[in-house]
Amino acid sequence: MLEEIRKYAKDNRVQIINDEGLEFLTKQINKYNSKDILELGSAIGYSAIMMCQIDDDIKVVTIEKDEERYLEAVKNINGMKLNDKIEIHLMDALDYQTDKKFDLIFL
Repeated sequence: MLEEIRKYAKDNRVQIINDEGLEFLTKQINKYNSKDILELGSAIGYSAIMMCQIDDDIKVVTIEKDEERYLEAVKNINGMKLNDKIEIHLMDALDYQTDKKFDLIFL
């Protein structure tokens, strides 16, 4: 499924995190033991999916304002059976309000 997501991103010119960026992000998550992550800009859900695979206790709240990308992200998150670990919102990140505290904010 991950290869299909990467292929979709390439074929549709959707920017997703590259391997070097993912390696850096993984190191930071592990270094700081981040468990609750806020992602601003879901795109098609790839980075949120990858973050959840680092540790079973990681939860991601991710926000996407583009409806087409949001729908693709929902499909990918459900396809990976991660809808219990990834909470996705269709909205502009500037409108997101919460009292929740996050260990990491990823743009």
